[in-house]
Amino acid sequence: MAKTNLATYELSDPRRLLEIVTGDETWIQFKPPIRKQDGKVWLKKGEVPPAVCVSDFRAPKVLYCIFFDGLGPVAQIPVPKGQTLTGQFYADVVLPEVEKFYLKRRPRTGTRGLKILTIMQDRIKV
Repeated sequence: MAKTNLATYELSDPRRLLEIVTGDETWIQFKPPIRKQDGKVWLKKGEVPPAVCVSDFRAPKVLYCIFFDGLGPVAQIPVPKGQTLTGQFYADVVLPEVEKFYLKRRPRTGTRGLKILTIMQDRIKV
């Protein structure tokens, strides 16, 4: 699939490759995990020790859909609790966020001129 998608771009202009958007989902904990070893530091009198976080499977976490193009992050979308990631979710929530990003980056043209490819996300076809 990747070769087919790349073939749709005009490879004579390498800047077109920067417009390829990719992404994935990840769980982000409110309390990042740390190791006990990382918390050991020498402190001067009166210094505040650095914050030490402990990994806790009960710590609250949020599922994020994060998308990038060749120039950096495009969209970071928190998935509402209990929401199933479906093609409809991507069409209703994710694609408008990506479009909003490009409207800011390219105010005159927005997504016009971008070749729209089929988004395949973990076997969810949008």
